[in-house]
Parts: sequence; structure tokens; C-alpha cells
Amino acid sequence: GETIALVGPNGCGKTTLLKHLAKRIQPSEKLCQGTVEWGHNVRAGFYEQLHDTLNPENTILAEIRSFRPDMTPEQVRTFMGCFGFSGEDIFKTISVISGGERSRVAIAKLVAGDANLLFLDEPTNHLDIQTREILEQALQTYEGALIFVSHDRELLDKLADRIIAFEPEGVHVIWGNYSDYRQWKQKNKDNRTVKDASAEERTRKIQKRNIERLQSKTAQAEAKKRRKRAEQVELEITQLENQINELESQFGTLPPEDYAKAASMKTLYHELKQTVENLYHEWHTLLEDLHE
Repeated sequence: GETIALVGPNGCGKTTLLKHLAKRIQPSEKLCQGTVEWGHNVRAGFYEQLHDTLNPENTILAEIRSFRPDMTPEQVRTFMGCFGFSGEDIFKTISVISGGERSRVAIAKLVAGDANLLFLDEPTNHLDIQTREILEQALQTYEGALIFVSHDRELLDKLADRIIAFEPEGVHVIWGNYSDYRQWKQKNKDNRTVKDASAEERTRKIQKRNIERLQSKTAQAEAKKRRKRAEQVELEITQLENQINELESQFGTLPPEDYAKAASMKTLYHELKQTVENLYHEWHTLLEDLHE
């Protein structure tokens, strides 16, 4: 039932360690040594951003039933409703749904499976707000153990029981969440500070703190603008995806001889898809800026 988070700068080895623990890669005599032993009856699940485990040819219904054949279509429909899929959504194929929707299917597979240990690599990266909330709720109610890599401070505070921190001087284990980790860092920093620092040094620190507060206020205002734009982009994406779904439905009822209509609809369809792709790119950029 414990939740362990791996934190540290990019390139320090967090994902490599996670994959070793998950037995996705094996130790190398040249690069590292050691062994990984799982406890008795451990059943592991691994979540990664690329969702390579999803079959693009399957419908959402088929994807869930591929590893949970005991679930009836009605049970799948009810279960996937908890992950934002309603009505006929479960009959969509994996290949045509959005990146956020694929993330929700991947999360649902983990939750519906029998894994009692989950490995998560940056689980909230590039997720829309709705999917982030669904993921957080699912993980907070998950009864198994979690080991995850993340830069998401909010997620780290909500989930972590223990932090394994990659620091310049080595790896440290801190009991608690991200807030406890920050306090630990501050305490260590304070212990390294020369006790008899001069008045000039103290003044310099105060001036620096005042500048940082001003910069923080400016950053908060910018973040508010980006958050508002991100919400607007999400709304635009939803509206356009609804139009795309409507066009896809119309394609099936269009008379074969109506070439002009088909060509016009196809042009509009590709324009809408391109616009959605551009909006997703803008939206990802906004979210990355917000989470820096």
C-alpha cells in the first residue's frame, strides 16, 4: 500500500531506475550492478506515455474485454463511464480517439487489472485537465503499491508516502510527500549556511527574496493567462472533435454517387483534423509552461 516517488532533474536516472525495478531492463555489468526481487504474489502493471500496450485496431470495449473477458459489455460501459466515456463512446476504435482519451483507456486498464504494484513514468505529462483529475482520483483510491516518476508537485503532494530524491551529492530517501522533501532540502541548505554570515550577506538575501516575490507575482499572473487560454483551447478541441465525429457519421450515410459532397466533406474533415492537431500542440505547450 505504500506510494514511492522518484524525483530529480532530467537525465539523472529516474526512469532507468523505474524500469529496472519493473524488470523492463536488466542490470548491465558495465553500467550497473545489483538485483531486483519482487515479493511473494506481486503482480505488476506499468504505465508509460506512449501507450504501446493499446491495440489501435480494437474498440474501447474490445480493448477492455481483451484482458477482462469476464466483464459484460454493460459492465464495461458502466466502468468506462467513470473515466469519462459515455453512451456509444466505447465503440470507438483506439486509432481514432485523442491522446487524452487513450491515456484514460490506459489508466482504466491498469485500474481494472489485478496488478497490486503499479509503475508509473510521468503519468500526468501531456494530459488534459479532465484526464489528470480522473488519474488522480483513480490513484488516490488504488489499494496497491505505487512507484512513480513525476515532476508534478501537486501529484507528488497528494500521493507520495516516501520520496527518493536524486541530489547532486547522491540519492536520499525522505519519508513524506513533496512538501516534506522541500522542507528537508531547506533544512540541509540552512545547515550548510555559515552561521556568522555578515550583515551585508543577509541584506543581499533579503533583496533577492523581494525580487523573487515580485517575479513570482508576475509569473502567477502569466500562469493565470495561460490557464485561461488552456481551458479555452480545451473547449475548442471538444467542439471540433464533436464536428469531426458528426462528419464521420455522415460519411456512412452519404450516397456513393455524390462525389462533390464527399469531396467537400473530406476537405472539411482534414481541415478540422489539422486544426485540432494544432490546438493540441498549443495546449501541450501551455500545460508544459504551467508545470515548469
